[in-house]
Amino acid sequence: METNLDHCFNKEIEKRAYIMYVKSGFKQGNSEYNWESAKLELEKEIEIEAYRLWEYEGRKSGGDEYYYNIALRNICIPECKNGQGDIENIEIILPVKASLVPVRGNITQDVPEVSSTEAMNGFSKLLSVWIKPKYHEIVLTAAGSMGLFNLANLFPIVDAISVGGIWTTMLFAIFKKSGHKVDSAAVTKLIAISLAGWGAYSLGSKIFTLAAVPLLAGAVPMFATVSFLNIVLNVIFTIRLASYMIDQLENKNNEIGKIVLESAVQLIPAVFKMPSIEEIKAVIDCFK
Repeated sequence: METNLDHCFNKEIEKRAYIMYVKSGFKQGNSEYNWESAKLELEKEIEIEAYRLWEYEGRKSGGDEYYYNIALRNICIPECKNGQGDIENIEIILPVKASLVPVRGNITQDVPEVSSTEAMNGFSKLLSVWIKPKYHEIVLTAAGSMGLFNLANLFPIVDAISVGGIWTTMLFAIFKKSGHKVDSAAVTKLIAISLAGWGAYSLGSKIFTLAAVPLLAGAVPMFATVSFLNIVLNVIFTIRLASYMIDQLENKNNEIGKIVLESAVQLIPAVFKMPSIEEIKAVIDCFK
């Protein structure tokens, strides 16, 4: 790997190791926490993901190493977005776009056909009620990308990558819009906490959607499928995460260090609590 890709690769390992640390319950000073063992395990895991992503895209001929490195870059986000690992100066753009990722051919039987324009219009109306106007466009981009990306691509590994990438981009933009200096270390920790909550909820969400399908079937029969409802949950979590961080950053009594510390306890229950049927219906309506 080239030097800057090595840097990004190591940063991704560090981020994932922190997620493991969060999931372990913040066991500070735990002598059993072995960084080198975690690094070896995570390094192998990331390389396997990159290979699968590269292979899934069809093994493009004429440049195997080049396309493998591109796949690896797509996984090592946000640090690789400008190729140098310079988080402070990156352009706020979506690191993963639905149009750039291959679509599984058989997913249309489980999800509705949705116009991206109509969906974004629906999200915009919803966010005009749920999010402060100042942050409307930022959250609209994130929520729309989360919904449309997952709608177009149900490949689990890419889905996990897209969640972290979209949320990271969103938080950087919210930091800037709120008037705070972009604190890359704080954002990394907040994303780690968020992904830990998202990962812990993933099993529960599948159980929940199985229960929710019959409840919603009468009102929205075409949309009440397990896969689609899980997409809706991801959109809800994205909006909730944005709302939580906006409230924290706009509180003048909150310093960044305090926000990160309190988020370790407060963020997951605030963002990943069980959605109401009303919340789910409101987001589903955006896809009609």
